[in-house]
Amino acid sequence: MSTLNNPFEYEAANNLPASKIATYFIDDFNYSRFIDSTRNVVIVGDRGSGKTMALMYNSLAVQKHASEELPRRLGIYVPCKTVLMKKKEQELLKDPDYASILSENFLTMSVLYHLVDDLSVIANLTEGCDVEQLKQEVAYSLGLELPPTPEFLTALKQAIQKEAREVQLVLNAPSLESDFPATRSFGTSVLPLLDTLRCIPKLRNAHFMFMLDDVHDLNDDQLRVVNSWIAYRDHSLFSIKIASARADQLHFKTPSGGSILEGHDFIQIDLEQPYHNEESNFGQLASKLITKRLKEAEIECSPEEFFPVSPTLEKELEEYREIVRKRAQEMYPEGPAKKINDYIYRFARAEWFRQRADHSNLPAYSGFQTLVYLSTGVIRNLLEPCYWMYDDAKSQSGSVSRIDPQIQRNRIIDRSKRIWERLEQLDRFIEGCSRSDAKRIHNLFDQLAVLFRKRLDEHESEPRAISFTISAMSEEDESDLMPLLEIARAAQLLYIRSGPAKERGKRESYYVPNRMLWPVRGLDPHGQHARVSIQAEHLRNATDGIAIPMDAKNSKKLKPKGQREFFDDE
Repeated sequence: MSTLNNPFEYEAANNLPASKIATYFIDDFNYSRFIDSTRNVVIVGDRGSGKTMALMYNSLAVQKHASEELPRRLGIYVPCKTVLMKKKEQELLKDPDYASILSENFLTMSVLYHLVDDLSVIANLTEGCDVEQLKQEVAYSLGLELPPTPEFLTALKQAIQKEAREVQLVLNAPSLESDFPATRSFGTSVLPLLDTLRCIPKLRNAHFMFMLDDVHDLNDDQLRVVNSWIAYRDHSLFSIKIASARADQLHFKTPSGGSILEGHDFIQIDLEQPYHNEESNFGQLASKLITKRLKEAEIECSPEEFFPVSPTLEKELEEYREIVRKRAQEMYPEGPAKKINDYIYRFARAEWFRQRADHSNLPAYSGFQTLVYLSTGVIRNLLEPCYWMYDDAKSQSGSVSRIDPQIQRNRIIDRSKRIWERLEQLDRFIEGCSRSDAKRIHNLFDQLAVLFRKRLDEHESEPRAISFTISAMSEEDESDLMPLLEIARAAQLLYIRSGPAKERGKRESYYVPNRMLWPVRGLDPHGQHARVSIQAEHLRNATDGIAIPMDAKNSKKLKPKGQREFFDDE
């Protein structure tokens, strides 16, 4: 019998026990194989995209839980969102160079601590070693005074904690001109310790993977230091894996004025998935993830069976697919089949939305694929509505074998309403967002919804496009508009993706609003693989509540024929 209260819990990975990380993690379709290697890796992805889970799954603590056999590559998980990493006292020093050295010291001490802490999961690590001799070697090479504690790692951890405390006491002194203890760096502390650890039989052939999470929380000096570690050419002993919420929060400069290069010094993995259909990497990852969680809850069915589409919705959509198919066959009697299928893809769902009466209820949003699209390519966005749907179903019946489409619809509409409510109050949630900013951002998304609805009703080529690019951006537009978009991005109301531009060989950034915004506005969250080009001036006007114009040449006002009322209830 399953002991899970809710198989779709979406707690942050670093708050989950090792057993659940080992159980829940899906190592396909997210490039985790690159992490478990001797390569240096940079991982980029929005909050909730699975960066921390990918790193922690490869950590020694989780790998030891999954298998008693010691892995060849030992993952040392180093969180950067910690009190030690966020210390600012060194910035009060008059000498900026020494402040930089102290920043590196805090970073190095954190790496040392987590190295020793993670190795403690290895049972009988020092078996076959002369522990006293090992202590003497560490004390000599690192200049640490180890306490008489018999256990090697315990003594080493205590010595590291004692030194960190001594540095803090000096920083807390009334005068920052006091003499500081000797500061540490990767080269003077971590590397000598790794060499000593390799004298232990169980670690003789070990490769240490230092996995730094949330490096966007490091200061500039610390990020330069990490880059210098990545620049280290010999990967036989260690490699560096770093994860950041956003690529534009990183730089690749080193303290010496040099730089590291993608492909030469590291490989970059982008967890921001632009496409969400069932054939995409994210679609397959989502299916495997939900399948595994259902299995852990002893629910034997596929995600599609567990989250079924409303029968009424499915029936109506199929009717419109046939209507549009016949139209396409009349338009393209010679084919080819791909052209007909493309036409059906673009217009079948759009036609159904167009023929619905304006006064009818919101659609019966339901089905696993709809949940995948609503996630906007972020794992946490997928799990959150599933969690609440499961909770609703369990409160109604006690046991859950499937989620009724009406429960799905109600919870999706509820989450959509909540995200709009949050949008109205961004000044309460996001640092640096004023009340005026919040109002302008709300106006912008409101006008985007109006534009996308108009396109859905009238556009002749790309009616279901729900992402956009920005054109004709002046410096004035950029200084006014970009801070607002950055706030929306920080609130995870807006995502930036990269894709091919219309100019051959080029790529461009485009903007994808969180698709959970659209159900309460009656839009189709499935969207299509198309982007709307909007002039920056029109977006700025939208922040004041002015409608965004649609390209007239692609607009054709359709008069509803035989409009039908659509009822949500089964």
